[in-house]
Amino acid sequence: MPDPFQPKFVDLVRNFTTTQGTGNFVLGAAVAGHTSLASAVAAGERFYYCAMGVDKPAEREVGRGTKLANGTISREPISGPLTNFSNGTKTISLVVAANWFDDVGAWIHAGAGNLSALSTTDKTSLVAAVNEIAGTGSAGGMSGGRELIFATAAGASIGATVTGIDTSGYSAAGKGAARYTYDAAIDAAYVAANPRAAFLAANGRGFRLDQRQPLDVMMFGAAADDVSDDLPAFAAALDYLKLWGSVFGKYNGGPRLHIPAGKYYLSETLDIVGLTAVIEGDGSGMAAGPASRLRWPAGQTGIRVQRFNTSGADGAAGVTAIGGDGCIIRGLYLRGGYSTAGGEGEFHGIHLRGRTAIEDCFIENFPGDGIYIRATAGSGTVEGNANNWSINRCRIIENRDGIQIDGADVNAGVGILIDASANRRWGINDSSFLGNTFIGCHSDANGIGPSLVPTLTSHNGNRYAVIEGQAVGASTNAPTGTAAHNTWWHYVGLGGPNVGNSIPGWASGANSYREGGAYRTDSPNARTIFIGCYSEGSQGPAQTSTCTQIMGGEHGAGVRGGPALLAGLNELYCEGTGIGSRSADSSVKTMLTSDTTLAKHLNLVHTTHAPSGYGLQWFSNGRLSLSYANSGSNRPFEISGPTSTLNIGTHKMNFPALFGIADKKMLNGTVAPASGAFVQGDICWNSAPAAGGAPGWVCVTGGSPGTWKAMGALAA
Repeated sequence: MPDPFQPKFVDLVRNFTTTQGTGNFVLGAAVAGHTSLASAVAAGERFYYCAMGVDKPAEREVGRGTKLANGTISREPISGPLTNFSNGTKTISLVVAANWFDDVGAWIHAGAGNLSALSTTDKTSLVAAVNEIAGTGSAGGMSGGRELIFATAAGASIGATVTGIDTSGYSAAGKGAARYTYDAAIDAAYVAANPRAAFLAANGRGFRLDQRQPLDVMMFGAAADDVSDDLPAFAAALDYLKLWGSVFGKYNGGPRLHIPAGKYYLSETLDIVGLTAVIEGDGSGMAAGPASRLRWPAGQTGIRVQRFNTSGADGAAGVTAIGGDGCIIRGLYLRGGYSTAGGEGEFHGIHLRGRTAIEDCFIENFPGDGIYIRATAGSGTVEGNANNWSINRCRIIENRDGIQIDGADVNAGVGILIDASANRRWGINDSSFLGNTFIGCHSDANGIGPSLVPTLTSHNGNRYAVIEGQAVGASTNAPTGTAAHNTWWHYVGLGGPNVGNSIPGWASGANSYREGGAYRTDSPNARTIFIGCYSEGSQGPAQTSTCTQIMGGEHGAGVRGGPALLAGLNELYCEGTGIGSRSADSSVKTMLTSDTTLAKHLNLVHTTHAPSGYGLQWFSNGRLSLSYANSGSNRPFEISGPTSTLNIGTHKMNFPALFGIADKKMLNGTVAPASGAFVQGDICWNSAPAAGGAPGWVCVTGGSPGTWKAMGALAA
């Protein structure tokens, strides 16, 4: 066994020397930028040195030195005889020699890995070496708060087999972090979970983990060769993180897991449960590589985040479990196994059943959706809660939908700077109950591409998109052939068939179609809002529900449905059942349509008639009225005209009861009022005036009904 040599370590220590022959080194001046051995090392202290000729580099020596009382350095070469230096200048440096690490390895290997079989001398040396690495004991070394783990043939930690190790530094006094405390059970769990455990146990190898730094999947046996199955390494890493977690209720927070740049193949879904993890790679989210790429085969979801009461793709779990929600996933490139031969299925890039933040990720080629968020608390199979989800700076391409959101508890989420393009159906498909917010997003070429179920068709030199809910009828009901819409088809613009992009010419029954395009919302409850988002004209239009709002941005294929669309400070319009409409080329805008009611879009609340209040209501006989509770009765005013395609034009504004100016009433009748309360200045106009008769009456003294005088007679 090597003798118990305890070296001194100091950075950047180097001197010049002109020593010749095999005698002790006599120190010269310190090399510029370095500390002198004379001040860095005390008399009697030992260290590793490397001496080399400046102009004769072939003359060299690595050994163990001791600073003597007279200031010279004794020499003990690690191997071979002393070097007989010739004349000339040399340097002598304080170094860490490989021999020291070999010695530690030799101590660990002693006794076939059974550390308790070491001699007392060797145990003492090993304990000193361990404490040196851990940052405890008088030797100093690295700072405290680190966890040192050594595997043995028995799979136990060094703390279980060797006494005398100073573990006080592990608790990092003053840091207040109990999870840094040395724990043999955690060490043993790590060894048991690590895919390299058999190798470590067989060879008695050791390693160190620093819990102040992210754990690395490579430490758990990941190969990153795009061939070997790295799922066990990822699972082991997550299991180990759970041991270090700090449980709070149904949540457990632990150290980060780092996934270095490389190509990782995972054979099955990586389920995140029991840990609120931060998982991060080295990608930007805007490009596929170079990055931390995770690849799955066909028929597998990539990453699934569970809540405390969910399991699998759609199962429920006991409420006493620890959830995975609250995670952050960032910097990853996720690729699925979709192929036209295998077809689509419910296998998604990231499946959220609990709240999660996704940042700087690139997601492509999954049979299902790039990101699939589905949760309804208390529903059983759709159990979960993903409210307040977050997606930021992600590019999501070539999936079924870029993002699909579905359920009653997937609301109040925010998507920012998302590029959802070239997906097979929708860029963003939001079926949430209460709505979400999207800011600065972009979509292009969704629903078009080779070998897809068509979302567009061509007829008479024009192109059309399937209207939401009309996919079945669209196969046998032709588009208009003009710039008009009909029940099944929405006019998009000029263009012929393009087989390469799955835009066929329309022929009855020749093709099956489905809805697809830029953005979709379908819940009449949801107040989803798109702010400054863009969609290119190479795809179907956005199709949105009545309460969706689109503010700013530009939408090349248009917007169909019921949103309030704020395109500029002087424009407020939408298409179909909303406040206003525009033609397909966006050039003609009208403020009103002939749909049944606008009260759900424009509501003027009257405080004395809460909760219903007053609202603007459109009536089929051509009147727009302000009426109480949208009932058609108690109408303060209405704008009406003959029933026609114009509805409101150069017609009349009617006040069925009376009209007032500056608190003075105006009404009409064939005689002055005989009942009712009036004030001076009120006017009653004659509703049947005749030549020589009065045009009306004026109240000159207020009362009930007050005193009324006829106006001057009309000319005969």
